[in-house]
Amino acid sequence: KDGTIDFAGGEPTIYKEFEGLLNEFIKNDFKKIIVHTNAIKKSKALIKGLKKGIVRIVVSIDAGSKEMHERVKQVKSYEAVWANLKEYVKSQPAGASNVKTKYIIVPGLNDSEREINMWLEKSLEINIKNVILNLDFNWIMTNVDRDLSRLYNLMQYTQNRAYELGMECELYGQIYQ
Repeated sequence: KDGTIDFAGGEPTIYKEFEGLLNEFIKNDFKKIIVHTNAIKKSKALIKGLKKGIVRIVVSIDAGSKEMHERVKQVKSYEAVWANLKEYVKSQPAGASNVKTKYIIVPGLNDSEREINMWLEKSLEINIKNVILNLDFNWIMTNVDRDLSRLYNLMQYTQNRAYELGMECELYGQIYQ
């Protein structure tokens, strides 16, 4: 019960066994449950776990604008995602930061300050104070010999901008600490 349960895979809430499994973990007082989701589908079990303070949600937004979100996700879900996120944020205990948005930088697609600013501001608008930044792993693996300084500068810009807005910006690997 003191371990970490981690649901991943894009949208685990679409699996028929997700709600029952998560409810079982909640019922048995597991202490740390992380759910990586796209928040396309609202989950009653997630809301229950958030209210209890034992579920953390990482929502991969990967865009600031509706247009970019549709390009990255290849589905029209921008409004539903933000509506679900808003409900998830309201479900967590006062002062908690168990709902976080994540931005995976995909070079050549969503790697602009404009998109990142829009993502940060939209997150802050619904009271998300902690965000997560990540680089697209597949792109990195196929471009290891390229100059990555522009991406590192963009990551530094993002962390600085989040700080200016009164937010914390973690790098992806830090969520397990």
